[in-house]
Amino acid sequence: MHILRKYAAIEFKMPCAQGRFRPAHARLIEDYIEQNIFRNITLQELANICNCTPVQFARKFRVHYGMRPHAYVLRRKVEHACHHLRKDRVALKEIALLAGFADQSHLNRVFRQHMNVTPAEYRRQVCEHTVQA
Repeated sequence: MHILRKYAAIEFKMPCAQGRFRPAHARLIEDYIEQNIFRNITLQELANICNCTPVQFARKFRVHYGMRPHAYVLRRKVEHACHHLRKDRVALKEIALLAGFADQSHLNRVFRQHMNVTPAEYRRQVCEHTVQA
């Protein structure tokens, strides 16, 4: 083996980390994110689902979903916040915690980046829309 590795023109290839996730892995990843949306989810945790390194996981994730894992998780958190803003009449700081944000200002900052309005403005618009309908 030493002679082959040292002197032969043989390349030992690493498993391919390109391409998309298998449907079963994609479903497991999405389920894991949904079940743990209220807390910080690490790249290592997600990579463990597919038995690959965090770098391999991030590459495959970007190919499969068209965005980085962190951006996907933030988008899902904003969607959860929108759901709570439409359905619940609880304080914004509670919605921030339910949706997995560190605090209300974190929710405000990320929500504005994704939705171009603050959570309070969004709630007001949704209330006005339901009253008019």
